[in-house]
Amino acid sequence: MKIIIVLLSLLFICFLLYSELSYISSKGIKFLYNIFSRIYELKWKLDKTYLNKEINNRLFIKPILDSSGQESTSKFIDLACGTGRLSLLLLECTDFKGQIEAYDISSGMLDIFKKHIDKLDIKEKNRIKIFQADLIKWKCSEENKNSCSAIAITEAGEFLSNFPELIEEIYKILKPNALFLLTKPVERIAWTFFGRKQSKNQIIKLLEEKGFINIQIYSWTSHYDVIHCYKK
Repeated sequence: MKIIIVLLSLLFICFLLYSELSYISSKGIKFLYNIFSRIYELKWKLDKTYLNKEINNRLFIKPILDSSGQESTSKFIDLACGTGRLSLLLLECTDFKGQIEAYDISSGMLDIFKKHIDKLDIKEKNRIKIFQADLIKWKCSEENKNSCSAIAITEAGEFLSNFPELIEEIYKILKPNALFLLTKPVERIAWTFFGRKQSKNQIIKLLEEKGFINIQIYSWTSHYDVIHCYKK
């Protein structure tokens, strides 16, 4: 009996690791990412998919630019920004003239992000603001409704117990016809995220229920698909 209990415990731990600890609390996620932020950063620097300029432009940069235009007053929000990969890619694009707000729960991640920002010139530094925030509690304020040209949340939705409620807040802050860019685990592993609405059918239904249209899903990495959709 003891052997069975030990084996079941090991299987449960393996399941948690496989699903990227998606069922622990925000405090737990914050603690772990503070510890492993430097290792996380290596993913962006070593993985060929993340480094592929054509893929980055097609799936991320161009859709954001198309939604934001080239206006200096446009605003892009990077939720669960991590060490800043997407925001930094956008700042490197000369066609993007707008402002960026980036949010993450981990101070360790944001410390690395800030070091990247310190290397930018003063004009680019002034275009980006970084906030430490728990997305479980993140809300759209009344004054920020219909103010944002594009929002992205990548490799994070499966972590969030309030995922449907967060999408409602995202919808409020977006301008009409603005882009919501998000990722989901690929179908072969989406089923492991119980209660998180990460399968293709679940996430399409959820986005439609919250008011999003023109929902398109694209293959990205071996573990994630990218979704583009738009506020009515």
